Amino acid sequence: MQDKYIHKPVKEQNCSSCHRSVKTPKELTAQGNQLCFTCHKSLAKEVKEKKVHSLLQGAECLTCHQVHSGNNPSLLNDFGKDCTNCHDPNDTKKAHFGIFVKKGTCLSCHQAHTSSVGKLLIETGHPMFLEGGCDACHTATGADGKSKLNAKSEKLCFTCHADTEELGKKKVVHAVFSDCTFCHSGHVSKEKKLLLKKMNNICYECHLPETFKEHPVPKHPVYFDESTQKKKLTLQGDPSGRAFNCLSCHSAHASDNQKMFNDTGKDCTNCHKVEEKKITQAHAGIFVSRDKCFNCHNLRKPASAHPDFANKNCFACHSAKTKEGKIELVKTGKELCYLCHPAIKESLDKKYPHGIVKDGECNTCHEVHSSLERSLLNATGNDCGTCHDPTDLKKPHFGIIAKKESCTKCHNPHGSDKEKLLLTKGHPFIYDKTCDPCHQSSSAEGKVLLVAEGEKLCLMCHGDIEEVLKKKFVHRVAKECTSCHLAHLSNFSKLLPKSGERLCYDCHSTVGEHPIRGHPIRGVIDLRFSKEKKPLTCISCHNPHGAD
Repeated sequence: MQDKYIHKPVKEQNCSSCHRSVKTPKELTAQGNQLCFTCHKSLAKEVKEKKVHSLLQGAECLTCHQVHSGNNPSLLNDFGKDCTNCHDPNDTKKAHFGIFVKKGTCLSCHQAHTSSVGKLLIETGHPMFLEGGCDACHTATGADGKSKLNAKSEKLCFTCHADTEELGKKKVVHAVFSDCTFCHSGHVSKEKKLLLKKMNNICYECHLPETFKEHPVPKHPVYFDESTQKKKLTLQGDPSGRAFNCLSCHSAHASDNQKMFNDTGKDCTNCHKVEEKKITQAHAGIFVSRDKCFNCHNLRKPASAHPDFANKNCFACHSAKTKEGKIELVKTGKELCYLCHPAIKESLDKKYPHGIVKDGECNTCHEVHSSLERSLLNATGNDCGTCHDPTDLKKPHFGIIAKKESCTKCHNPHGSDKEKLLLTKGHPFIYDKTCDPCHQSSSAEGKVLLVAEGEKLCLMCHGDIEEVLKKKFVHRVAKECTSCHLAHLSNFSKLLPKSGERLCYDCHSTVGEHPIRGHPIRGVIDLRFSKEKKPLTCISCHNPHGAD
């Protein structure tokens, strides 16, 4: 079986990198470590300038490494991956102030080949550690050989880092602020600030790359992805030449600004000068206010965007700019929205229009350009409890605590001909306010209790469907009524959650290959249902529950 790790020349079948001839494979182009240094030039340079591991001085690369391939990273052999093969653990314990060092952890603090610091320690380390001042943080070790700290993690660090402790008093504090070792090493690190990994990768530990892809930063023209070592580009106006990354806009520990923005991040105009021609041109000639950026540019990929905004069709809603560069609308208030949303305007003619809609206050519930919620909802629109006290809502819902996101499952947010803005197609018991045929009184936790479970509940009334379930071929979800039907209310007939055909498509994804797609009367009125004027659909030929 092929080894997991292959030496690059072997992988590329470039044998002449090391061997003089195929006929005399034992003749090498150079001897000992000098052969390795042919490719590993940086290591060759370090050997001349730094303190060197004794094996490397003695031309003994092969003591620790395989030549061609191996199953350990860095082509380490079984001897090389365990430092205790040369270094007696008892001697090591003494050198580490009585602390027993776990096998395999040596490279957490030591370099394998060279270092400018004694004991081959990683150069960028905690000053106390590099100076051997262990007692500044540690007490004597316990009988088990484990290290003991003078104080709990964050209190220990704040003994010296009092300025960081003060940051904990700010308005927004990082969730891991009190756990310093979540991001930082206590001893040494190859990264700046003793970080455990490259800075962006530390952020990825919690802020997953999948989520980060929705963030505007990766699309930013000066973004530098440390995880892939892409070309380093610097933040505009940053004299330090740092790469543009998470800390370009966010504070690492705490901030008085939302999203832990630092002074640069809270104001995009620190980099994007609003007076620049390219900025005004990108905004249809409108002068952009420096504090309005996040009204349109979300920090995450929006869940919904106004079509005209997404298509940069600004003048669907905005007129040409005035001389002052201010934004003008083609119409004001609700009349602007009604230009494209006539169905919402018709809600005003319903018997029970929603008060906010009647007053034309669309912005109470909806964002104008884009939103992190569906249907351009803002925080208020996404939570009816902002206006409707959840405690008061418990009583009309028979003691049941309604979840904030469930309101529109039963209520039309704009208007209805049914009282309480109920959807127009519903279970008869809902309109009669007789919940007890299906529900017991709610539990002490306010949870819904049913008088029977699953299809048994529905078949108490729908005996005709029970007979269909005895047929030769039964739809596999026929006994799971709520797979296709809503329990209370719907905008569609038969309490379906969506139109019939679309509902079938949820499971029958190959329906596009079905002959009905090319049927000559597809979309034409089905004569069997001529009175109801129904078109030819799936149920014109198929029974949704069962058949012989």
